[in-house]
Amino acid sequence: MAFYDKKKIREALSTSDIFKLVDFLGGEPVYTNFGFIAKTICHNGPGRGSEKLYYYENTGLMHCFTNCGTMDIFDFVSKIKCIELGRNITFYESMDFIVKFFNLDGVEGDNSKLGISTKDDLQILANYKTLMSEKEDLKIEYKIYQSEVLDRLAFVPPASWLREGIGIEAMKKYGIKYYGTEHKVVIPHFNIQGDLIGIRGRAMTQEDVEMFGKYMPIRIGNIMYSHPLSQNLYGLNYNLENINKLGKIIIFEGEKSVLHYETMFGAGNNISVATCGRSLSLTQQEIIKKFCKVDEIIIAYDKEFEEIGDDNFVKNVNFLKRLASRLNNFAKVSVLFDKDKEPKLKYKDAPIDQGKEVFEYLYNNRIFL
Repeated sequence: MAFYDKKKIREALSTSDIFKLVDFLGGEPVYTNFGFIAKTICHNGPGRGSEKLYYYENTGLMHCFTNCGTMDIFDFVSKIKCIELGRNITFYESMDFIVKFFNLDGVEGDNSKLGISTKDDLQILANYKTLMSEKEDLKIEYKIYQSEVLDRLAFVPPASWLREGIGIEAMKKYGIKYYGTEHKVVIPHFNIQGDLIGIRGRAMTQEDVEMFGKYMPIRIGNIMYSHPLSQNLYGLNYNLENINKLGKIIIFEGEKSVLHYETMFGAGNNISVATCGRSLSLTQQEIIKKFCKVDEIIIAYDKEFEEIGDDNFVKNVNFLKRLASRLNNFAKVSVLFDKDKEPKLKYKDAPIDQGKEVFEYLYNNRIFL
């Protein structure tokens, strides 16, 4: 087994090379003056996601604005291959894929100074990661912002949200505001202690959606209120007590679903959170494991197929099975899945989008994995 030098691999790759790799993996990149922009395939999979994955030529780093945060090419490949293979891959496997993809020469390293073989090195690394995951406290890194900034924004409940059935009281509780300068709905994100860690803006015009995607961090003054979405669970600061009291947690994709659930079932019964993306990161998984005393984890992700049996249906089933396998070791896992011949949901609907009756039907007929 060859031993690779990470620095040599980086130096061998041009922006054009990385563009080709992202394109090959289904990111559909487009060149910009700073590098390129691609779909957020890092957590959505090939050909999926919004155009919020940025590559910066001056640093050689990528940044996913919806979930993954900043990463290098090796981290990016690891995330993609994890989705494809349904398991975590080693750093070596990521390097090996890149070397073979570009047929790179002269990127080998010398690990003889370590006094161990590459095979032993990888095994020791795996053992070390297992040991550290068992012994270390959960470490989460994000910036804390001054929450007073929200007082500068107006409370203007979006008419479209009201029509969808999201109540004013829920919007007030979760701090939903309106930012007229950017014509966006403001969605504050708080950590489990209640600190403001980021602000997301929801585009209100189709032009903005097509140009920037539905969601982007908000800039107020000279501060961009961004944060790595994968390091937090939206709504957990409000709903942890209910979750632990009832012993169940419902995981949605989007923030709106958490507000929708509260409107339907009341603040005292809200056991929902949102991952703000289709993936459940390892950090989010550990947050549940550490803070939530639950017997059941209920996955309520958006419907990602149009017909039972089509390619997306199969991919969705396999995705949910892989996700459940990560969680089964500390709780039962069930999914809300629109499996009937007469569909209850439309394509891309969250399980709560078609009203209380449909949600309760899906909940009462949830599938345990």
